[in-house]
Formats: sequence, structure tokens, C-alpha cells
Amino acid sequence: MRKLFVLLVIAGLVIGFGFYRGWFRADKSRIKEDGHTAIVEASEVGSRVSEGVQEGVHKLTEGTQK
Repeated sequence: MRKLFVLLVIAGLVIGFGFYRGWFRADKSRIKEDGHTAIVEASEVGSRVSEGVQEGVHKLTEGTQK
């Protein structure tokens, strides 16, 4: 029980220090930038998947026309 109490005190100190140092503050410009980056990367992944699907369909249709 004593170890749990010590662990909770240490965790509280670390969390308190983190708030004091600003580790948990949200930077709105950074959030907006990260959101834009995520949208761009998702779009690129979607394009690659779409190209792969088109290639697969092309291969299937070539195989059935022979």
C-alpha cells in the first residue's frame, strides 16, 4: 500500500511539473498544421490505393479477354 502511495505522489509531481513547464498545452497552429499534414498524407495513400485497384482491375480484364 505504501508503494502505491509513493507511486501516486511521484506521478502527481511529474504531472504538476508537466503543467508548469507547458508540456500539455495545445498549440492551435501546430494542431492545424498537423491536421493539414494528415489530410495530405491520407490523400496520397488514397491515390496509391486507387492506382493499385485500377491496375488489378486492368490485369483481371486482360486475363479474361485472352
